[in-house]
Amino acid sequence: MTVVDLNKKENRDDKRIIGKELLEKLARNLENGRQSILLLNRRGFSAVMLCRDCGTPVQCSHCHVSLTLHKGRNKLICHYCGFSMPGNTICLQCRSTDLVPAGFGTERVEEEVRELLPAARLARLDSDTASDRRKFLAALAEMHCGKIDILIGTQMIAKGHHFPNVTLVGVVWADGGMSMPDFRAAEKTFQLITQVTGRAGRGDEPGEVIIQTMRPNHYAIVYARNHEYLKMFDHEMRLRQHPVFPPYVRLTAIRIQGRVEAEVQKSAMGIAMFCRKFAQQENYRLETLGPAPSPLDKIADNYRWQVLLKGADPDQLHAVCVAVRADRNTLVKPGCGLVIDVDPENMM
Repeated sequence: MTVVDLNKKENRDDKRIIGKELLEKLARNLENGRQSILLLNRRGFSAVMLCRDCGTPVQCSHCHVSLTLHKGRNKLICHYCGFSMPGNTICLQCRSTDLVPAGFGTERVEEEVRELLPAARLARLDSDTASDRRKFLAALAEMHCGKIDILIGTQMIAKGHHFPNVTLVGVVWADGGMSMPDFRAAEKTFQLITQVTGRAGRGDEPGEVIIQTMRPNHYAIVYARNHEYLKMFDHEMRLRQHPVFPPYVRLTAIRIQGRVEAEVQKSAMGIAMFCRKFAQQENYRLETLGPAPSPLDKIADNYRWQVLLKGADPDQLHAVCVAVRADRNTLVKPGCGLVIDVDPENMM
């Protein structure tokens, strides 16, 4: 496994996503009649559309997230609520028409590889192209029978597939997941790299893996490169002792959402106060964090706040949640919804 440090100028082309070494290995694999896989866990053409005049990204009018450009459909699409608008729009902040794509997704990787390796037969698998199950299975069948040279995709291509002729796997950008506001971010990055590297060399020929990153010394990258599972485990366990996170404690997220932000905030504040008071009265060893806006604080016109409960005793956590639900009509303002997520997989 080779880790390519994109901070070094000799390893990158500032106008390209595919680095020099990865491109050379893709071309060589193509010449040798071998298949390759390129992983980028972000669909679309570009991550955001930025205004050159004021620097503001084009955001969804229903969510506090940037719209993603899907060039093939000439649309800006919200990946959370599905809202879309024409790709040739104007800046909603200053009304400028001077917008440029920034960042990248699988669609842009596909376009670049087509330009750099025009003889290669490509396929892209992400939630845009695989929404039709028949098309998804057809692409996998073509990959199995050698009709595809390079398969480009998101995490759906990372595990569970056996392609004996794949001898090269390229992780286009390993850093994306590590910047997420989630205590499991490094663990998930390690998992994804480990899973996708397992697609290379499953036949008679040895496999090769290229990881492009701007954080080559991050422990998740280092341990994934060296296949050091126990060291990754020990590192994460040490980090989760201070501050305490699972598996040393259990988590419960209480989320409140609604169309009127002030009412959502009041509900969240009331629930946080209730949880602290209840735990104190019952002499529970629980920590109540928040309230605070969720990392994705508005989706589909609903504002979202959350309260996080941490504790080692699941029975105590359960009792607090039962009490919250029993007093729901008092705690939750009209027009607001309540969701209690035990052991949340997604902190967003």
